[in-house]
Amino acid sequence: MKFFFNCLAHAFLWLLAHIPYRWTVHVGYFLARLAPRFSKSRVKVIAANLRACFPQMSESEREQIQKEHWRLLGRSFAERGILWLGSEQQITELVEVQSAVNLADGKPRLYVGMHMVGIEAGLIAISLHLKKLGVKPGITLYIHMTNDYFEPRIKAWRERFGARMLLREHHGRELIRVGMPHVLWELQGERKPVFEEREEHGHKVQVFTGKWEQVKPGTMTPQQYDQAVGDLVNYLQWMGEPAQNTRVRVGVWVLLFLLCFTFIAWRLNAAFWKDVK
Repeated sequence: MKFFFNCLAHAFLWLLAHIPYRWTVHVGYFLARLAPRFSKSRVKVIAANLRACFPQMSESEREQIQKEHWRLLGRSFAERGILWLGSEQQITELVEVQSAVNLADGKPRLYVGMHMVGIEAGLIAISLHLKKLGVKPGITLYIHMTNDYFEPRIKAWRERFGARMLLREHHGRELIRVGMPHVLWELQGERKPVFEEREEHGHKVQVFTGKWEQVKPGTMTPQQYDQAVGDLVNYLQWMGEPAQNTRVRVGVWVLLFLLCFTFIAWRLNAAFWKDVK
């Protein structure tokens, strides 16, 4: 029975990708009217957040914002049929990507997307845009789904334009190491991470090995770069607490004093209580 409902949901997503877009939007708005009835706790959370963020607004104004949130959320869920199963042309018409910088200049970048309403459209649209530019798409995190039917399918739909999905519970540190902008990349040169294939939760995934492959040399040799970064780290550590050496030196004498005082206090206590029975 569960498999039947999963197939039905799959067919519903496929239908959303092939009906006229205005119909998809109306389906999303219909889902938005139903969602608050089945998620009372989420309604309370939204109301509490709006009261905390907009105390100057009246209750009716905050309710209007909440209704608009549910409308956009329902619409975004309906549009996922297009994002996951639609054609490249449909996605290009749905989401327009404009950039103030040249995304094909080879510089590392960190993309930040709005969660819930915009994250799915942002991920897939930017991946498609980078693919058209001939730029290697990025890496992002995801949470493993408990639904075994949709877990591999949704992952594949999100990765169909080249983006790579890494499990958040296992690869958060690796993503930060791989995806964060490297301000010294011109000194070190261009490098790419080395991945290996492993099997997790019954699926094959790419795991960062901790190793790097040099693509283009930088202005420094590896030895010069390591020396420069080591000097920078030592300087920043000293700047963080210039009095650290003094604190450590004084701390040794403080511990010696406490040790001696503990012995004196122990002997005084024994002397004070020796006649007490």
